[in-house]
Amino acid sequence: MKLNRKSLAIILENVRGWLKQPLPPLRNQWKFAAIVTAGVFLILSIISYFILEFTPVSDISFARVARFVGFHTLIAAVSSCVVVYLLPLLFPRAFGSAHSTKGQFLSLAVFLLFLSWLGISLYDYVLLSHYMNTPISFYKALYSNSLIVYMVGFLPVYVGFYWLKNRSLRTVLHETASQNEKLAFRLQKEVPKEQSLITLPSATKDTLTLFPHELVYLESSDNYVHIAYKVNDAVLQKTLRVTLRQVEDVLRDYPFLVRCHRAFMVNIYCVANLKGLKLWLRVPPVEIPISKTYRAHLVEQMKITDYSPQK
Repeated sequence: MKLNRKSLAIILENVRGWLKQPLPPLRNQWKFAAIVTAGVFLILSIISYFILEFTPVSDISFARVARFVGFHTLIAAVSSCVVVYLLPLLFPRAFGSAHSTKGQFLSLAVFLLFLSWLGISLYDYVLLSHYMNTPISFYKALYSNSLIVYMVGFLPVYVGFYWLKNRSLRTVLHETASQNEKLAFRLQKEVPKEQSLITLPSATKDTLTLFPHELVYLESSDNYVHIAYKVNDAVLQKTLRVTLRQVEDVLRDYPFLVRCHRAFMVNIYCVANLKGLKLWLRVPPVEIPISKTYRAHLVEQMKITDYSPQK
């Protein structure tokens, strides 16, 4: 059955939506690297056992096989550490919780396998060409290792991702339960009548219930909104599958929560400084853009709420 343009567009939209689904940021990066490394070592050890047991070639010694397994495992470990430690240090903004998606992890997994492929191919090229007097080009080493690297590396990466993802989800559930307990405690306190709890919606079952004044800022990314809010002086973050316009409709009765950009809303009581087309928050110290379309409305709302940050 041939796919028409409409069906293809639906499929592509579903794939795009899947790639943009949020994931909890991976914690305990060393465990992820350890799982990938241990998985590669285990798979290579099993393959090497069958090679030694059933291959009649006499020049395949145990020492040679052990060196093969050891160096390839080391390359997998180094590649894993580059992905989970070095890349977040070099590109911290790309690894924030707002950018943690299935698409990002898929990209990192492919990059991890690519690094392992390059490292193993370089190892084979240097070993065979310079130490074993077996002429081989680097391109031939890349070609010969392409299939085995992705076949061996896929399973450990897959297992490591889902193991750590489940651990992260359990941590998030624990934090949510703790926040609910704090929320119940705050409900028992005397709260001004004009202050009431609100629930920010989501296309999934995941929602966020809090007091409006606890919101710090909201950042939109396509059909997701990243929310920063304060509870007991601690800045927490959450991502919901909802548009910023839908959230803005919920917050319409609270003049101190203002749209300042097509992708941002801010709590003006959290603004420390405003200059030109930028503003800076007090806590967390984040710089947020202001569009010309929304600047006049932002300034007007500051006058209405009698709040004047430095300009």
